[in-house]
Amino acid sequence: MQVTPEGIRVQLCRSGSYYGLRPDRLPNGRLAWPADSLERLLEAGRKTKARTPPGPKSRRHEATAEVA
Repeated sequence: MQVTPEGIRVQLCRSGSYYGLRPDRLPNGRLAWPADSLERLLEAGRKTKARTPPGPKSRRHEATAEVA
């Protein structure tokens, strides 16, 4: 996964969770994420890819294909 810690914090602040995962806030201000967080994120990603139909080709791609 190519995600920055800052990106995770931004998503957490905006929505209250990071793709359904909610960490516990420790007394020192740090976040304690569930131990199975990575597995849950990867499983959710697999389910999303399986449900997502392929999108239409972009017009830019079609234009370059016609020229070639």
